[in-house]
Amino acid sequence: MKNQDLSNQIKNLRIAKGYSQDYLATQTQLSLRTIQRIESGETEPRGDTLQRLASSLGVEVSELTATFQPQLPVDSSYLTMIHLSALSFIVFPLLGVLVPYFMWVTKGKQIAEVNSTVKRVLNFQITWCIIFIVYNAIMIGGAIFHFVNPLLFLPDLVVFFFIPAMYAYNILFICVNAVREHYKKSLFYQPALPLLR
Repeated sequence: MKNQDLSNQIKNLRIAKGYSQDYLATQTQLSLRTIQRIESGETEPRGDTLQRLASSLGVEVSELTATFQPQLPVDSSYLTMIHLSALSFIVFPLLGVLVPYFMWVTKGKQIAEVNSTVKRVLNFQITWCIIFIVYNAIMIGGAIFHFVNPLLFLPDLVVFFFIPAMYAYNILFICVNAVREHYKKSLFYQPALPLLR
């Protein structure tokens, strides 16, 4: 725990109780200079000193030393942009993974809910890329190495429209989830391998 966090906590509790530094020094049987140094963050109280402060301020030591996490702001427009950034897969399939990942790295610790949103997007996009790569590998491998292509048993129309259907499916899910994010509704990306948890 940082000195400044603890010193601010002690100072805020003292002020909330309406105590002066002199009064707190008397209550804790510490010197006024010690109280001033603690509140300014010059020194960190430990052991008996910490126990005396907690007792005089009417709190438990654990409450006094609790680490306070700053509340991160929620930026729904940035979260929506993360979903829409996955549309970059149209230019090149792996960009649908790389662009949201880059947005995660740059703002992951500054905005609330970025981690869970990006993980959902990336799991879906990685799954989509795997299906895309496997399909193309089977088609190209069958043509180059002349092995029996299992996809050739499908009707020609299905084989011909599979890639455009995959693109349409991905675009649809991205757009639907961007709108759902904007209106703060639950996300739905399927299929998505749980690669990032």
